[in-house]
Amino acid sequence: MSSYWHQAQALGRGTAAADPTHERAAYGSAQPRPYLAASQAAARSDGEMEAEERAVVWEVAQPGGADAAIEPPSGDACAAQLRIPKVALMFLTRGVLHHEAAWALWFAHARGLLPAALLRARGCEPRLLASLASTCGAAASPRLLKQQHLFSVYVHVGANDARFAGFPEDSLFHGTDIKERVHVSWGTFALVDATRALLRAALQDPANQRFVLLSESGVPLYPPAATHQQLLAERRSRINACANPGEERNLHRWLGKMESDKLKREHWRKSSQWMVLTREHAVLAVNDTEIAERFRLYCLPTFREGWWRDCYSDEHYFATLLAAEGRDAETDCRGYAVHVDWSRMGEHPRAFEPREISSARLRLLRAPTEGCRYPATISTADAQFVPADALGLVGSQVCTAPAPPPYASSALRPQCPLFARKFAPHTAPAVLAAFADCANGLRIANDGC
Repeated sequence: MSSYWHQAQALGRGTAAADPTHERAAYGSAQPRPYLAASQAAARSDGEMEAEERAVVWEVAQPGGADAAIEPPSGDACAAQLRIPKVALMFLTRGVLHHEAAWALWFAHARGLLPAALLRARGCEPRLLASLASTCGAAASPRLLKQQHLFSVYVHVGANDARFAGFPEDSLFHGTDIKERVHVSWGTFALVDATRALLRAALQDPANQRFVLLSESGVPLYPPAATHQQLLAERRSRINACANPGEERNLHRWLGKMESDKLKREHWRKSSQWMVLTREHAVLAVNDTEIAERFRLYCLPTFREGWWRDCYSDEHYFATLLAAEGRDAETDCRGYAVHVDWSRMGEHPRAFEPREISSARLRLLRAPTEGCRYPATISTADAQFVPADALGLVGSQVCTAPAPPPYASSALRPQCPLFARKFAPHTAPAVLAAFADCANGLRIANDGC
């Protein structure tokens, strides 16, 4: 067990682990159901998107019904009672997550948080409040990931590591590694295969409504409440599937042989690998076979017909798929969920050094451009959640306070990243210190103490 994990425990945060989410395929139903058919993927107007997106959230959050307390696949009885829509955090790794202690502090900051609007939707019934008090937060489990009800966690470890047998019992990520493992080779379609394996695993839990792809060197830039509130309020996937005029799409990587009945040259897109997908877009990604096969055959870094062709599927596949499906208008046209520093050019982004890790640096990563009002984002989100251990004290106040529907608005614009990378292993102590510092005002994993 790493010394960083001991540091997190010494700071009074929980020990950890989570079980993988499998089994049933729907809240309120013991019968599995298939993913949404790709034929449901017709393009929609902004108004239709907004109405449908609200319906999706309320379908998960809808109160009532005899099956309201049936456990979801994750076994999260607390989330099932309130029908809390979750954000799936999917880690693409080589078996080690460098910032386990920092993530532990972050998840501890989410312990027991419940969306106030969903409590109001259930009428704050006394029996419900009593049940929540016994199934939410610290009462839910001795394991940290089970003490929070806003996020699900999935980790892909490449099949390259034949010795990997799962994360140890005392790891935060124990039980989160998915069974489907891909032999990953940089620059090949295998990275897309691994991502789709993560999506398949996360889609087994119908509570998951947003799907975030992260790396072993990534960290959050906002506290859990703000991250959850922001992503659930956004109607569009954080990926660039748009044909923005003048934007570099690396069209030289397109080959005529890639064309098919569905895939044409005008659909070619480029976007960051590190993305956030809505559930409907995640379903499209795991159901696709035609476009995936074209990429598998023709988009890879190799010499072809006497010249070097540097085609990287992870930069193109998901955005191109959405464009080919006519879903470009359902993306944010930026794909900036995770800050990555490409200022040094080349095939790999710049990795931060320990001396660069400071509250000022993390604030800069939060707001690389205008429109990133992070103080308002954090304070607004704080007002949207109630700690489970305070239900008895604030129950009546929450129930009578006027408030908008859940996830009705977002404070951040699409150009504002919610996560950042690349923080190499030797930056872990500095990142942990920044997260634990009560005086720096970041509040990523504390309330200012």
